[in-house]
Amino acid sequence: MSDDAALLGDLRRMWTDADPAPADLAERVLFTLALEDVEAELAQLRQQSALAGTRAAATETAASITFHASQVTVLLGVRDAGAAADGTPLRRLDGWLAPAAPLAVEVRAGSAVLHTTADADGRFAFDAVPAGLVQLRLAPGGPLTRAVVTPAVQL
Repeated sequence: MSDDAALLGDLRRMWTDADPAPADLAERVLFTLALEDVEAELAQLRQQSALAGTRAAATETAASITFHASQVTVLLGVRDAGAAADGTPLRRLDGWLAPAAPLAVEVRAGSAVLHTTADADGRFAFDAVPAGLVQLRLAPGGPLTRAVVTPAVQL
């Protein structure tokens, strides 16, 4: 091994110890890049707030997230929904679209893709979404002339 290779190896070990990359970095990058619909409008994350435990249980948590695109705003309520059989934490998502429209809504959570349709008042829900990175996609229709996708957010 040359002196240069040894020095580079030492530098690599130093940075790995001092500032390691997140364990799920590759998964996050691939998840974000896996957008199938390149013609979709990317909504902007406007607000994400975690709320303290609710009265139901000291450990139960809730959060609200707001996304905005040129033709629609999405308000998303997130709360604990127990755990899957394998122990994976689950989240319930309650959403509202403004302007209200009965649009097809898709949520991507890891390798899972879940589908529902918002009602005429723009309300939709997903009962059991695996915790982790999630992304919403709204299909074109009603007020939307093209699909809208949100940035991936951590639940």
